[in-house]
Amino acid sequence: MFQRYSRQREVVFDVLASTDNHPTADWIYEKAKGVLPDISIATVYRNLRELVKHGKACVVLTGDGKEHFDAKTFEHPHFVCLKCGMVIDVDTCGATDLPKCKHKVERCDVTFFGTCEGCLEDNENKN
Repeated sequence: MFQRYSRQREVVFDVLASTDNHPTADWIYEKAKGVLPDISIATVYRNLRELVKHGKACVVLTGDGKEHFDAKTFEHPHFVCLKCGMVIDVDTCGATDLPKCKHKVERCDVTFFGTCEGCLEDNENKN
């Protein structure tokens, strides 16, 4: 487990757990500054790494070159909008069993890429 209690780590986790937006470290940093004005971006990154290391958070790779974080550590798929960059959880059954093979699946990461409902509606309204 963690070496010792850290107020900074608690705030970073609370900020992450308070949103479903799959934020970047920069977004978490901006929100955490509202609670701890003297927190640094390096502290946010360090504590995110600790949270991931100890299974309290996970990294979601979206293809935008940035790490996004999620406090929901159970296996679940994500959807990434290629227009606006929104990342959302997808409510669907997972495929963690490979049929008729001798492999043991440890985890499954599924990310769908496409256009979100909001961007589709915006596009229809422009036409």
